[in-house]
Amino acid sequence: MYKSAPKEQRDKVQLMAAEKKAKAEVEEVKLKIKEMEDKEKRESKKLADEDAVKKIKFAEEQIEHLQKKLAATKQV
Repeated sequence: MYKSAPKEQRDKVQLMAAEKKAKAEVEEVKLKIKEMEDKEKRESKKLADEDAVKKIKFAEEQIEHLQKKLAATKQV
């Protein structure tokens, strides 16, 4: 039946099939981009969280050091 259809109609069917395939590929690429962006955001947040934890630990160490220094000066 496909071969018996006029060439114009066959071309149209091929064009529609190609368009459908291209749209599916575009959607697939969009999903991959979105996944990559989400992953990048998670990684960025993770790095920011790690940086914040480091700063907190440093601040706690400074507080502890200053408290020891204060206690030592009170004893003198």
